Amino acid sequence: MPMDCMMADGLGVGKIRAAMLCRQAVLIGHVMACLGVMNGRRRPDKSFSQRQTSVPAAPTLSSRVLLLLAIACAFADDSKENSNEESKERNYRKYIGEKDYKLPFKTRVSEAFVVGQTIHAVGMLTEKPTRIDFNFHKGAAKDADLPLHFSIRFDEGFFSGKLVYNTFKDGNWSDNEQRISNPFKAGQEFDLRVRILEGKFQVFANRVEVGIFEQRQPLDGGFTFQIDHVSIRGDLEKLRLFHYGGRIFPNPYMAVAELKPGKRLDISALATGKRANINLYRENKEYALQVSIRFNEGAIVRNAMNDNVWGKEEREGDMPISKGEVLWLTVGRFSFDLTIINEEFSFQIFFNGKRFASFSHRGSPTDIKTLEIDGDVEVTLLSYYFSHFLTISIAHISNMTTF
Repeated sequence: MPMDCMMADGLGVGKIRAAMLCRQAVLIGHVMACLGVMNGRRRPDKSFSQRQTSVPAAPTLSSRVLLLLAIACAFADDSKENSNEESKERNYRKYIGEKDYKLPFKTRVSEAFVVGQTIHAVGMLTEKPTRIDFNFHKGAAKDADLPLHFSIRFDEGFFSGKLVYNTFKDGNWSDNEQRISNPFKAGQEFDLRVRILEGKFQVFANRVEVGIFEQRQPLDGGFTFQIDHVSIRGDLEKLRLFHYGGRIFPNPYMAVAELKPGKRLDISALATGKRANINLYRENKEYALQVSIRFNEGAIVRNAMNDNVWGKEEREGDMPISKGEVLWLTVGRFSFDLTIINEEFSFQIFFNGKRFASFSHRGSPTDIKTLEIDGDVEVTLLSYYFSHFLTISIAHISNMTTF
């Protein structure tokens, strides 16, 4: 493995500090050399023998200032480099499209929701919340029908409260109000996802399935019914993501994905069994990277091929997605988010917005052509786009493709 690749992986975030340190050393070295020349200049009032035996003159005030300036410049460069890396790392952890949304939040949906799509909201709860309402609207009027009313309540129940599902039609609430336990906590982040199934809503709270609810009105986009607005209001400190997309993906799923350096792949999926594989292939069908999520082993294994031979597995890191995170209120499956960024020297791998590992390239970083996802997994959303992380905010990413 090339030394520069090993260095990139060893430092963990693609922080190639060796070149930076070399620049600092060269700069200080040049200054020291100049100081040596300055201090070694012959003094006209001394004889040759005196110059030969004299102790080198102490650095002058100007030379000391020059040395301090060189050191300051070197460490300023170091600080700037660290700041760039930290900024890039923060952006890597974010969802695409994050920003501070105005509260209360309401947006128009331009097209009818279809089976397979997921409506996803992420924000921060206030320290003393009582209620947050998540609504699907038929129309923009205040008294418009609500085909879905999902209320997060903190002032009901013995513990943190309840999640309440209901509908509002023709000016009346349905008598059929369904309640489940509330997993959200005051002052913490909430992640709410509603997935459209055939005749049902599948609801995830903090990535854990908490319920499947019957649709009481059809979501066919016809004359009878169509969702055209979504709103979120209540005791939110902030809302930083609202997104909808996705579809029903086949399993196994394969697609063209030229993940060249600077590009990023985001996958949202549901764990359904013991093992799932995310594979990136080269043009010759070799594995450039395999991320094997082994729920039964409690491990995420990374590997690649060279000359059709598997290399050494990398297993370091605690399992970031497991049922161990799920509380007693769980009724179903759990979802996870995987992000893979192709950098010059390595892949950067994130689970659920947290850094998990980096994997040094074992071949050319530009020869990645195909994505495959298989195993015990149900893909809900896949996004692939160019990432200008060094220059602009993640909220302004262009060239994005969502499937």
